[in-house]
Amino acid sequence: LNQTIWRFPGGKVSSGEKLEVSLKKSIKERTGYNVAILGSVFARIPPEKDDLILIYYLCELLRGKSKPRGSFSELKWVDIADLKNYFTTKFDPALQECINHLK
Repeated sequence: LNQTIWRFPGGKVSSGEKLEVSLKKSIKERTGYNVAILGSVFARIPPEKDDLILIYYLCELLRGKSKPRGSFSELKWVDIADLKNYFTTKFDPALQECINHLK
């Protein structure tokens, strides 16, 4: 079976690169969208990989045309209430709570 895996766009930061610059570049490369970064909203260290920190940012769509690239084959805008239903990987309940407060 070929199961679709849903996730937020993002990527790894290159040495010496600023987080926000890297995020904007990764989102543009994977989605075709230019975004403004409004700030970080959540961070966590996944229990299965304790040498990694995941930082989630709130972004505003500025312009661009949907062009899924790289490991992304499809892009989809979903309602906040339905967000956790799309994730096939572990979705942190604290992240859901944080997103719910952004409404």
